[in-house]
Amino acid sequence: MKKHIHSADTFEVLSDKTPFTYLEAFKTFRTNVEFVSSLENHKAIMLVSSLSGEGKTTASINLAIALAQNGKKVVLCDCDLRRPKVQRYLRIKAASQNGVSTVLGGECSVDNAIGYVEDFGIYVMLSGHTPPNPGELLASERAKAMIDELKTKFDYVICDTPPVSVVSDTLAFSKHTDGAVMVVRQNYASRAEIQEAVAKLKNVETKMLGMVLNDYDSRKDINYKYDKYYSYKNYYVKYKY
Repeated sequence: MKKHIHSADTFEVLSDKTPFTYLEAFKTFRTNVEFVSSLENHKAIMLVSSLSGEGKTTASINLAIALAQNGKKVVLCDCDLRRPKVQRYLRIKAASQNGVSTVLGGECSVDNAIGYVEDFGIYVMLSGHTPPNPGELLASERAKAMIDELKTKFDYVICDTPPVSVVSDTLAFSKHTDGAVMVVRQNYASRAEIQEAVAKLKNVETKMLGMVLNDYDSRKDINYKYDKYYSYKNYYVKYKY
């Protein structure tokens, strides 16, 4: 299973060059995830957003790295089978065609679809090739079996998923996970779009674990003086217990 994958640093991905406030935001995120997980043994967590471009993939990657830095064994799964980004964001130079889609299609085992990114200390299951029926694959019993197997092998299974308001894939997949964290970019999606995305998730009985506000600038928030939560240059972490 431990195929080594070489990656290059990016500014957005946590590394020894990461600005302090950016790093601290993800440490706060990690702490809250670990706390919530300890209460109900949540291991498979998907990061969701209402629209594309809200920073969900970056948040997924950095949460996985932050958990690994705290001694956890973590696998990051790219479950966006239509427009996957994990390989590009991590700058993985070469990778097998195996991934989530080939596991769900019965073409390979879970172990053969996982690589180890030594630069960041995380395991990664890329999306695999683009299937003609991503929604059906993510809703299938094989998807449940894949997540269940990963939960026996890892402390955390972090799943990057498609935007809720764009396709129904995430709604179909959510039943296989333990809960979702909503990533919202400040001044991007409308309140109505965010509320609609949350309502869709709740309608399929997805457990909402909390919210991360991305690209947060307190100067644009009229209530920032009264904020009781941690805020940083790039990420604002607000968690529901």
